[in-house]
Amino acid sequence: MKILSVVIAMFNEAENIPLLLEQTTAALQHLDHELILVDDGSTDQSVAMVKKHMRPNVKLDRKSTRLNSSH
Repeated sequence: MKILSVVIAMFNEAENIPLLLEQTTAALQHLDHELILVDDGSTDQSVAMVKKHMRPNVKLDRKSTRLNSSH
């Protein structure tokens, strides 16, 4: 069991994924952690970017329809 779970919701954030994973991993490097990225129905390459930069402590949860329609 991980000591810390960080959950980040994302929608069309493909260009930000590499930096997000790099900086989050660096900030939490001394903690036993997992990073859970929740894709809220992105229409860009967000899911592909997460898969490309996947790490053992990263999990991807995909939603087929948008949960937050306020945007």
